[in-house]
Amino acid sequence: MNTDANRALNAIYETTSPGVIVHEVSIGFGRVDVMAWIKTSLDSDEKIEHPTMRLARWVNKVRNLNYVSGTTTTILVHDPGHERRHERALAREAAATKRRSTRRRAR
Repeated sequence: MNTDANRALNAIYETTSPGVIVHEVSIGFGRVDVMAWIKTSLDSDEKIEHPTMRLARWVNKVRNLNYVSGTTTTILVHDPGHERRHERALAREAAATKRRSTRRRAR
C-alpha cells in the first residue's frame, strides 16, 4: 500500500463528529480509484440531533477531505428507538390534521 493511500486511510479514520464513533476503515483498490468501507456506530448518550443527521454530517466531513474525490453513501441504521419516534411523529401529524379539520367544520 502506498503512502498516499495510508494517509487517506488515517485521515478518514481520524475524522470526528459528535456522536459518531469510527470502528473500522477498509480500502479496496480498483483500476483507477481507491474505495473505502467504513464501519461506524452512534454514541447513544449523545442527544445532539437525529442519528441519521449525525452520520450525514460525518460523511460530509469525510467527503471534504483532500484525499476524497467523491462519495457514494449508503447508510444502514440500526436504531432501536427509530420505530418509536416514527410512530409518535405519525400520531402527532394525525392529531394536528384532525384538529385542523375540526376547526374548519366549526366555522
